[in-house]
Amino acid sequence: MAVASNTNLTIVPSPNMVKSFYGLTYTPQYAQYPRCGVSLGDVVEDLKVLSQLTTRVRLYGMDCDQVNLMREAIKLLKIDVSLVLTVWFDNNHATYARQLAALWDTIDKYGATGIIGISVGNEALFRKQVTPQELAQRMNSVRANLTSRDIKSIPVYTTDLAENFDSTIMQASDASLGNIHPYFAGVAVAEAPNWTWSYYQKTIGANSGKPAIISETGWPSQGASHGSATPSVDNLQSYLDNF
Repeated sequence: MAVASNTNLTIVPSPNMVKSFYGLTYTPQYAQYPRCGVSLGDVVEDLKVLSQLTTRVRLYGMDCDQVNLMREAIKLLKIDVSLVLTVWFDNNHATYARQLAALWDTIDKYGATGIIGISVGNEALFRKQVTPQELAQRMNSVRANLTSRDIKSIPVYTTDLAENFDSTIMQASDASLGNIHPYFAGVAVAEAPNWTWSYYQKTIGANSGKPAIISETGWPSQGASHGSATPSVDNLQSYLDNF
């Protein structure tokens, strides 16, 4: 995997950026099947920015070689960034097979170092593309495959709307990662931070015994209003600051 000869591997620190986020979710441009066109140079440039904001990045899928590109870019830039990988799937079994093949490819090529979690699906329960029992079986299968490779350090779970974590999903998960968005609930930005924390506490936060993490939250900078929730850059900043 080669990087273009004109690619600059020097990170110039920006005075406007600090490591202020526990983690960020990210998909490289042109890394969504079948429109695969992302290059190693593209990922290098994105990581120059992301690495100044966080030490953890969650990817939404495995397609278009994006995980191997990320891991190669991390190595080239010599940065401290860990990855949560997502085996994304829909109603097409070929999608799941393709994503799983990419997962085992990156494990076999690069090992387990730098991977801090594997999410089997993202909001698949919300989209009604899988039952809790089927999803639990898929999580257990991925965990068993890791164990067969003598890898026991990577937690396996799913990411979904926080209210979708029932006892079946919790039992099969090493952690509960819930997506919580006050914007989609139509909550005004002034109330959104407290609403998010309260919602976390009564859903995934109420499940004791396993780590509970908000896997997605945020605020849109543009678009249509949703109830009392109004997108804008100022509201985005307000939500992040107050949360």
